[in-house]
Amino acid sequence: MLLSIIIPIYNSKQYLNKCISSIVSQLDTYAEIICVDDGSTDGSEVICDKFAANYDIVKVFHKPNGGVSCARNLGLENASGKYIAWVDYDDYVADNWYSAIKEILLQDYDIVCFDYFRVENEKPKEMAYGGKSRILNKATYIAELTLDEKVLSYLHIRVFKKVLFTELKFPRDISLMEDYSIIHKLFYEGDKIYYLAEPLYFYVIRNGSIFHSVNLSNCFKAMFIAKDRYQWLTASGVKVSDVVNLKHYLYFVVAVIKEQECNSWKKELELCHQEIARNIKALLFSKDVSIKNKVKYVMEYTNILNIAYKTLSFVKLVGVNHKSLSFDSYVSNYNFAARTGALPC
Repeated sequence: MLLSIIIPIYNSKQYLNKCISSIVSQLDTYAEIICVDDGSTDGSEVICDKFAANYDIVKVFHKPNGGVSCARNLGLENASGKYIAWVDYDDYVADNWYSAIKEILLQDYDIVCFDYFRVENEKPKEMAYGGKSRILNKATYIAELTLDEKVLSYLHIRVFKKVLFTELKFPRDISLMEDYSIIHKLFYEGDKIYYLAEPLYFYVIRNGSIFHSVNLSNCFKAMFIAKDRYQWLTASGVKVSDVVNLKHYLYFVVAVIKEQECNSWKKELELCHQEIARNIKALLFSKDVSIKNKVKYVMEYTNILNIAYKTLSFVKLVGVNHKSLSFDSYVSNYNFAARTGALPC
């Protein structure tokens, strides 16, 4: 078996047919789909069983609800493929997804990366790493991954050799950013990394869903998940910017201000302020921090961020066209995406 495609599933009846159909129609006997039903109650489990009844290459595992990490781990335990691909239940793949990656997998690379479409309001936007298809420099790519700007920590735009997961499991003690917490370790273990300059995956943004709404508790937890990743990389001898994990401190501050919950999160905001203040010189002089983000850190350091948002709220109240204010777009960009753990820059 060449490839196992794992789909963790929970209450996704509305999207699941399109997701699985986009994959199964293009596979051959060298690939399998593993649907892990994480205790669905909306009929998703029935859809999975119907696909399994109609296609020998579709396997279904039903389990009590335990979270996406447990579902991913169960999929890995039952995968027969030399390679592992991941698809989210509300996304879908391009018609040539399998044929395009199969050609590369047969060349025995450890990891294959490819481009994707970000779909919002049914409008796809191509998201490309850039340049032609090529073998990637491992150290350079890991450095870009840790910056969380050009390279994001998505599982679904990569295919991994299963052997890379031998000593790795998705952490069961976290309910978000499970991909972010493990993907750097996969690239650390892999050596031969290939970039396929072709968009093959449709990543669907569903505004208003639980995945794309603000959850301040998740925002706060994300800070520590990012810090754990930074500490693991530095302990492993990987050269990482000293300030990469501080972006998640800034994200949390912005989210709290935007939700007007400052009084409820005073201690946590003070923790963020102290950490940013302690590193403000490094942030301002770092070549890894954009000018735009340096301005944002200064705004937080001087408490202008909170004042600016209060001003913006007042402007909205009196009816001025606030959309012309750049700060509005800045704040609106920081809705936390618990689904992926990757936040916009």
